[in-house]
Amino acid sequence: MKFLKTLASWALAWGSIVPNLGAAVDVYEKDLSIVLHGKSYLKIDTTSVLSSGELLFPDQWYDEILASFRASPIGEAIERENRFSQWQIVALRVDPCSSLTYTTRDAFDYFCWPELRVVWQPVVENLRRNHEFFTHYADDRAIHMIYPLSVAHLSSTDQPQRLAAIKDRIEQLRDTHIRLSYSQLHSDDQVFFQKARDRLSQILLKDTKALRNDREDPQVYRGFGFRPETYHEESYRAFLGRLRHFLSKYARPGDLQRLTSFSLPAGRAPGEINFWGFVDFAALGGRLRPQPTIVRSLYDGRPILNLGHFSGGRIQQDDQRIYGMRFPKADLDALQASLMLTPGPQEEVARRNLLSPHQVQVVNSSCASCHRINPNRANFHLLSGFEGQMTQVSARVQAEVAENLFWVRQIMSNPE
Repeated sequence: MKFLKTLASWALAWGSIVPNLGAAVDVYEKDLSIVLHGKSYLKIDTTSVLSSGELLFPDQWYDEILASFRASPIGEAIERENRFSQWQIVALRVDPCSSLTYTTRDAFDYFCWPELRVVWQPVVENLRRNHEFFTHYADDRAIHMIYPLSVAHLSSTDQPQRLAAIKDRIEQLRDTHIRLSYSQLHSDDQVFFQKARDRLSQILLKDTKALRNDREDPQVYRGFGFRPETYHEESYRAFLGRLRHFLSKYARPGDLQRLTSFSLPAGRAPGEINFWGFVDFAALGGRLRPQPTIVRSLYDGRPILNLGHFSGGRIQQDDQRIYGMRFPKADLDALQASLMLTPGPQEEVARRNLLSPHQVQVVNSSCASCHRINPNRANFHLLSGFEGQMTQVSARVQAEVAENLFWVRQIMSNPE
């Protein structure tokens, strides 16, 4: 943080770090964590088409997800219990500063990039389960799509190609040296990267704020929960129209970088079945490629665990393969600090770390541990619905949003 203020002072000769930031700063929790009501007639589902004419959710992505789960213990559960048409967007996360680093010991609030995360879930209508009737039932599975912002959203005067080249350089340095430091960039590039990246974040924040109903008091966007527009049909319909335009800009298939999905086996009985499976894909040019889930040390960013393309977890434990592996002491210490492995003190320490974006990043933990932090251990959802219950915003998501709000207000708005 101290370096950022110094870096900002250097930039004064260039002009303001973030020109005309203005109203983009006063965003609130419901702007950055958008939670929707799952309604049969008001939704954005797999039939949605972007303004470019592309499908928001190409069916070939779904086919690849199903193929991966078929080859796993999950089998054909999704096909048996859900139709493609039942999947809809249940939540979105707008992140103006998603870390590019492999460890929080590097300057993750400088080496970061704006991105949009979209959460899909199958919502089944009029379902009877165990003598109970649900008008809308959120099945115990979800798909997460991650879209880093394209530099194409910048004007030519912002030198988007230079920014893209510096970002590529940062990622190459990270992957080569694991750790990132300011000294790895030329001082001119240090200043330019912050200025241009903040401008890109500003564009995303302004468009995010434009999703609001201008008739609402801005204060209703404080705190977590459903978007205020979703409580009234007319305002919800108008909001979904704005959101479709927003997605046409920021969620084009070619911009997808990563897709992950998790599912319970067939049966709709989380506590009894007690197993969840996860699959991981990289994306490039709108095409998915299966990739392994790599866990990196929270202390130095080194890769210390490869869980493969499919991983699993239970209420009481992480992926069972981990327990039969042998690790060097430094790696074991890192895993015990970021994975919920053993019930008791170790698990509680890891859980506290997982709840803090200053301690653990997504790359430092497993899918199962990240999803097991909820008080109800049978509920693996962090920003989506669970059975007949309302969509929740997990404590980890709340902590990340709080970090985003601090970054926006303290860094972007006060460069001097």
